[in-house]
Amino acid sequence: MRFSWLTRPVLAVLLLAIVLVTVSGLLELVSAVRLAASHAVVETGLVAGSVQRELTRRAAGSPSDSSQAFSDSARIHEALMDGLARAPSILYVAVLDPTGVAIAHTQPDLIGTVPPQLPPLPDIRTFPQSVRMLWSLSRTPQTYQKETALLRGDQLYATIRVAIAGSFLWEAVRDAASRGGMTAGIVVSLAMLAGILLTHLATGRVRILEAGIDAIRAGRFTERLPESGRDEFARMARGLNLLGAQFDQSRVLASLGEAARGVVHQIKHQLQTVLIDLEALQKADTLPPEDVQHLVDDATHAVRKIKQATIGYLAVAKVQPLSPVSLGINEMVGDLCAEQRTSATLAGVELLLEQDPLLPETLADPGVLGQAVRNLVCNSLEALSGREGRITVRTARVGDRAQITVADDGPGIAPEILKRVFDTDFTTRRDGSGIGLALVRQSAEMHGGNVTINSTVGSGTEVTLDIPLRVPSGLESRT
Repeated sequence: MRFSWLTRPVLAVLLLAIVLVTVSGLLELVSAVRLAASHAVVETGLVAGSVQRELTRRAAGSPSDSSQAFSDSARIHEALMDGLARAPSILYVAVLDPTGVAIAHTQPDLIGTVPPQLPPLPDIRTFPQSVRMLWSLSRTPQTYQKETALLRGDQLYATIRVAIAGSFLWEAVRDAASRGGMTAGIVVSLAMLAGILLTHLATGRVRILEAGIDAIRAGRFTERLPESGRDEFARMARGLNLLGAQFDQSRVLASLGEAARGVVHQIKHQLQTVLIDLEALQKADTLPPEDVQHLVDDATHAVRKIKQATIGYLAVAKVQPLSPVSLGINEMVGDLCAEQRTSATLAGVELLLEQDPLLPETLADPGVLGQAVRNLVCNSLEALSGREGRITVRTARVGDRAQITVADDGPGIAPEILKRVFDTDFTTRRDGSGIGLALVRQSAEMHGGNVTINSTVGSGTEVTLDIPLRVPSGLESRT
């Protein structure tokens, strides 16, 4: 099973928490079993000491038959029962004669019997010893014993055996495990919460970087990512911004090169025409006046086409670098329509303006964007030349983007021609430069936008320039 890198931090933090909880839990259990065993040893020593003092006193008073004196002593029995009552870890206490027969017992019916031999309580001092004890208790808690031998000179006269309940030790371990389980649950929950929070924070920054990469992939090289901070994400954002700027510069140079190629082709062609006309005019004195005038007009027309192509190229070249300011698109479009209204009226064309009042200001280059809109209006006027018609200029806000649309009800564009309208050296007009729509596309792309064109033969053409809205920050509004 593969996990995404976004889930790996959560799993890593969770795994670390589990390891820490497991280790700390084991240490807690080891500490509990060691503490319980130490507690049992202390209780065993206290009980054995109390019984030993009474046995020693009785043995001193009855040197001939100590066993009989012990079995008949009510005080010894009282000492046995008192020790048993005060020590919860002790299962029973017995006094054995040298042959191993019980001469005193906390269970009187077992007096005179031989109690079974039990394993001694281990001496738990090291970590491995504690783990072995813990493992032994987890399998089957058993009863352990601690014995104290009583001597008279070198002669054994009695043994005190204290039986320690293994269930008491295991109960202490279970209590510690219960407490550790609650702690483990809290720690693991907090670890998961911390992992999810860290992943969420990282995901937000990663999505910003993904948006920057998507913008570069889509050709929106001017979109900038926030670069605040000094962490790795800020450095990557700065790198993507720099990469976008480099791509943008490369694209501009490529577009300018393409435009220059078209202009050079047109200039070369028109210069050839001028040269032919001038060579013919060298014999003007032998030509009819109407032929001379035709040659002059033809050369003059070729020179005008050279001028138009050059001006168009310079307009495209002006796109770089952009000089964005806080621009009111409605205001800019309104001024352009007012500028073109006289030409439209003289041509018998109705020029309409429809503006979206909710369209906010945005950061854009007014010269570049204005020239693009002006070209679209001029193209529509050219399409309606010699016929009545209507041109509608619309502005609209669509989500986080601004749209400027120029529509006319002219003759429209044939599909085979529509495919080439953005080529820098393509034009259908005798005096066209082939730069106008290339400039419009270049202007839109430099603002991170695009241009779409829809046209139907006999119905008209609609061109939409679409750019992202960028809220001005720290820039004065254009007045």
